[in-house]
Amino acid sequence: MKYWIYFFTGLLLFSCRINTEKPEEEIEKQGGMETVDEEVYIEDNTSKIDFSSALRQAKTDWNLEETFEDTLEFIEFNSDADYFFAKFKDQYGDKFSFNSKEEIPEKYENKNMVVQWKVGKYYEAGENDAVYYKMKMVKFETIESSYSFEKFIRKFSKDYNSGMANKLKKYKHPFVDIVSTYKPGLYCVEGRPLELAKELFGGEYKITTTMPAGDVCSGYNGVDNIMHYEFFNEAKDLFPRVYDMQDEPREKALYLTEDVIYRQFAKVTVITGGQFNKSLYFFQENNRWFFWVDDSCDCSA
Repeated sequence: MKYWIYFFTGLLLFSCRINTEKPEEEIEKQGGMETVDEEVYIEDNTSKIDFSSALRQAKTDWNLEETFEDTLEFIEFNSDADYFFAKFKDQYGDKFSFNSKEEIPEKYENKNMVVQWKVGKYYEAGENDAVYYKMKMVKFETIESSYSFEKFIRKFSKDYNSGMANKLKKYKHPFVDIVSTYKPGLYCVEGRPLELAKELFGGEYKITTTMPAGDVCSGYNGVDNIMHYEFFNEAKDLFPRVYDMQDEPREKALYLTEDVIYRQFAKVTVITGGQFNKSLYFFQENNRWFFWVDDSCDCSA
C-alpha cells in the first residue's frame, strides 16, 4: 500500500512542476525573466485625462506626458498661493497662468518668452487632497520681443502720423522734454522743434525685431516699410548721440535725468521704401512707455 502512496505523491509533484514552468519561447520573449505590470506601481502618464486649455482649444486627447511650446508675454510671478505660478498673455491679450517651481525675475515683465509646458497633476489642500490638473511650466527662454510694446508702437505711429500735436501729449513724460535731432551740416545736433507735419511716415509698416541686411547710408535691400525695435539699457548702449557745438564739436550721448526711475529703453528704426527714415526712442517707467527722442540724423552732409 505504501508503494502506491509514494507513486501518487511523486506524480502530483511532477504535475505541479509542469504547470508552473513557462515554455522556453515565452521566457525568451521576455528577455529571460518574468515582467511585472508597471502600472501597478507607477502612474501611467500617457493615460487620457479630463483637461482643456485655451492655448489648444481643439485638443481633446490630453495626458501628463506630452509637452507643448508657445510664445507668450510674461506679466508677473505669484508666490502667494499653495503652488507658485507665472502669468502670461498672448498677442491677442488673452491671459494664462502656469504653475512653476522656478521664479521668474521681475526684470522680464512685458518681455516675450518661449514657454515649454505640459499638464501637471496637483492636489487641493484642505479638500481631502482632491486631484486637479493645471498647466505646468517646464522651462522658458526669453526673447527680445514684446506683444505689449508692438501694440503700443502701432497706436503711437497712428497718432504720430495724424499730424496732430495734441495726440502726442499722452506720450510725453511730465518731467522729460521730447528731443528732436537733425543734421544741418556735418554734425547731428539737437534742438530743432518737432514739426509733425514734416515728420510723417505714412503707409503700412511691419513691426519686427529682425533687422534686415543693410545700413543707414546704403539702405536695406529686399524690404519695403518696416519698424525694427530693440530694447536696451546702460549695459547695451544704444543711446542717441549728438554733437555739442560749443567751441569745438564734441560728440555726446543723450541720457535721462537721474530723477526719472526708468525700467528700460527702446529704439525703433523706421525704414521706408528700403531707406532709413528716422529713429524713435522711448523709455519705460513702471509699465508705461514715453516718447523721448525723434532722431532724423542720417548720412547726408
